[in-house]
Amino acid sequence: MKNGKSFSIIVIPVIVALIFFFYAWIATSCKGSFNFNSGYKGYYNLLSYSLIRGHTYLPIYPNPEFLALDDPYDPVANFDYRIYGNIHDLSFYNGRYYLYFGITPALTLYIPYMLLAGKGLPDNFAVFLFSFLGFVFSLLLLIHIRNKYFNNFPSFLFYLSIILLAVGNMTSWLMERPMFYEVAISSGFCFLMGGIYFLSLSFLKKSFKWILYFLSSLFLGLAVGARPYFIFASMILILFVVIRTFLNSEINLNKRISQIIFLVVPFVLCIIGLGYYNYVRFDTPFEFGTTYQLCGHTIPNEMSIDNLLPNIYLFLFHDFEISTLFPFIYPTGPDFPDFLNVPDYYYAGHIDKLVGIIWLIPFLTMIFLSPIIFLINLAVKYFSNPNKKLEITVPGIEFWVLFFSAVPIFLVLSLWGAIMVRYMADFAALFILLSLFLWFYCDSLFQKTSIARLFLTQIGAVLMTTSIIFCTAFAFQGEHGGIRTRNPRQFIKLSGATRPISFIIYKLIM
Repeated sequence: MKNGKSFSIIVIPVIVALIFFFYAWIATSCKGSFNFNSGYKGYYNLLSYSLIRGHTYLPIYPNPEFLALDDPYDPVANFDYRIYGNIHDLSFYNGRYYLYFGITPALTLYIPYMLLAGKGLPDNFAVFLFSFLGFVFSLLLLIHIRNKYFNNFPSFLFYLSIILLAVGNMTSWLMERPMFYEVAISSGFCFLMGGIYFLSLSFLKKSFKWILYFLSSLFLGLAVGARPYFIFASMILILFVVIRTFLNSEINLNKRISQIIFLVVPFVLCIIGLGYYNYVRFDTPFEFGTTYQLCGHTIPNEMSIDNLLPNIYLFLFHDFEISTLFPFIYPTGPDFPDFLNVPDYYYAGHIDKLVGIIWLIPFLTMIFLSPIIFLINLAVKYFSNPNKKLEITVPGIEFWVLFFSAVPIFLVLSLWGAIMVRYMADFAALFILLSLFLWFYCDSLFQKTSIARLFLTQIGAVLMTTSIIFCTAFAFQGEHGGIRTRNPRQFIKLSGATRPISFIIYKLIM
């Protein structure tokens, strides 16, 4: 065991270092190297510039002709001003432009950098940094889960799990086109994973629990500041731990109350601050700016139960195109089976070309297979010794933390009137962690030398390897063609080097 731990101390940092350089390469392959002398380009630099000077509006002045429009929100009428005036997807209210995307990236990265360096921060570096830190937090959570519950899980497969977590969390897609959209999403991913990690660590640590509660609460609040709809998952998590802490009779009441204060107050202060930020901008704490958004289309019924089944199908099961050319997986436009009752207005929203995440990461089928494996194991134990009382073990508390994070986020996205590949970065890592937890758990149900356990590990290894290959290939797609359109020379080199793999996979699937 000691030799295995010593080997992990070497191997895991090496894998993390390789992921670091892979992320950096992706982040610079399409937008060029990290340019720290680019001035104040980009919406988040402009927002940070204004916030430092005490304003919430951006330092952009409306064109008088734009102000004279009968309806400045009409996507046809405002097209020239929106596109050529560089105000696309800003919010326009009371003669000012605002950024409706979350304030967290500005507060935690752009403003500190601007104050220290006196310059703007390149967006591709921000997306790279948030994505890498989010991966590190998710990796620390995975290591925590393994060490706490599944210490005997094979090391090689665990290393493979790390690679899957790195390439399957969809941040590579964000780094292909690092704009303000991707800055907000990667920031939300970073702070959500940090909040979940600190929360999970608090279940293990008896000392310094208040620090972990404080950090988890703060990080979850910052995650909401980046992706406002994360508030549902964050509130469920905090309420879950508050109830658990309050019912803990092992510590006295005063200590329980003090721990609950550290768990609740930072999050509540973040939400109050976010509400005040909205009130200053839009005269109400509940408006984030989407009502006044200047975009190229109208999103009907932004939140509707009618969107639920079509969006679930698109996110999970939508088909893809396969090609012998790298990257061999290509997203396709929305195409629904006949049994789905798709609303008439649905196509009026913004729907990306995409690949269902189950096809992209077939290892996620472990979420559906694990209950079957559990029941089979239970039946085998019962029929082999019907007189013995069955001992049923259940997944640890971290599983439920992941579950109560992933499900609300996925369901809210599935109610939304727009669907895009980049939204998958909000839940992909959570789904992967859930699948890995269930795989580790199912593996632990069987004896170490049993044929069933050997079969399960082989099936998992095949699904994981396939997922890694698919996700790595898909990473080079990116928004609007990714590396294929933004760096053709690099694309030609990659296509030539990977042609044999692409051809084999094409033949196997087709």
